[in-house]
Amino acid sequence: MWRLLLLIPVLLSACGGKHLNDESRERLVRTHTQLGIEYFQQGELELAIQKLKRALEVDDGMAEPHNAIAIVYQSMNELDLADRHFSRAVDINPEDAAAQNNYAAFLCSQKRFDQAERHFLTAINNKFYKSPQLAYENLGLCMMAKPDLVKAEENFRAALKIDGNLRISLLQMAELNYRLERDLSARAYLQRYMAVTKPSAEALYLGMQIEQRQQAADIVSRYRQELLRRFPDSRQAALVQDSERPHQSH
Repeated sequence: MWRLLLLIPVLLSACGGKHLNDESRERLVRTHTQLGIEYFQQGELELAIQKLKRALEVDDGMAEPHNAIAIVYQSMNELDLADRHFSRAVDINPEDAAAQNNYAAFLCSQKRFDQAERHFLTAINNKFYKSPQLAYENLGLCMMAKPDLVKAEENFRAALKIDGNLRISLLQMAELNYRLERDLSARAYLQRYMAVTKPSAEALYLGMQIEQRQQAADIVSRYRQELLRRFPDSRQAALVQDSERPHQSH
């Protein structure tokens, strides 16, 4: 669910000679980094690692290849290596908001919530960051996992103030309001979510829960039918079917 940002640098031609000036070295690093990212996006993880390692051999002092190889290592569950390279990326360039966002998301996935929050806020407070709504959204998700519902709500609201159609933030706000027993607000956010994207199993099940508490049996039935029709093999469908199955006492 995390919004990781893997930006493809501009591809520049470069020679592979040993004696490179600064400009040529940077071009070569960016070339290998782009190739590594493209291999990663194609699912060729070993080739991605090879190209990104080559970029780091040319110059270990650029943030982009560290950020990229950290994402690849994270996808491979090589968490120590991912941590090392994320940390190196933000040390090299604290102003790289995408790397700050990515490292924060990684830290949150490891339940290192306070560290994650600091890196998300560093990204958000970077006035040159073009996608602060994504860091707000990620920080909201992190606070939901902590859980700190007050901070989660603050950050989802901030994300939606920038982009009112962020589907993850809309669904999370529906979930959050349901947890806080603010059912009418939960319903409103869920309706906004449904207006911008196709319903997910999670959204349909949440709709059932909201309307059950509101005793709106006809709406519950509609959500139920759509959930079982669209997502018959989902965990949410199994929960519905299990709740309706007669339970034998022993």
